[in-house]
Amino acid sequence: AGGLLFTSSVAQEAGGKGVVYAVDAADGVVRWRFTTVRDPWANPRVASGGGAWWTPTVDPEGTVYVGTANPLPWGGTPAEPNGAAYRGPALYTDSLLAFDGRTGALRWFELVRACHVGVIAQLQAALFRALGPAVIAFIRIWPTVGAK
Repeated sequence: AGGLLFTSSVAQEAGGKGVVYAVDAADGVVRWRFTTVRDPWANPRVASGGGAWWTPTVDPEGTVYVGTANPLPWGGTPAEPNGAAYRGPALYTDSLLAFDGRTGALRWFELVRACHVGVIAQLQAALFRALGPAVIAFIRIWPTVGAK
């Protein structure tokens, strides 16, 4: 889109945060980057996450959509249970993010799930248009736990 390639990191190492990148297709220079965790981790020796595991989706107008994963560790640790290693909802984890593809400005986001017990929003965003405006959805590629 506009000569840019979009990619991301997954940020599984302690203290890591996901990053979305726009890279110039001609010269490989990073044109913009967006860190997917807004605030500092409460405990960066333990917390990480917010990565985008799937290829970003770009619409015809140049908006880039990215689904982000949960913060880690899931549910906390024995010393810091229930997400104590991160503060509050850990914006922008577990979210669908929409960027201006040209500038990297965050247009909007939707926190999909604030409890952080699963990898809900990391799925790839897909655009559909059927007899009306485009709809954004996540593609689910595996059944929920316990599904038959």
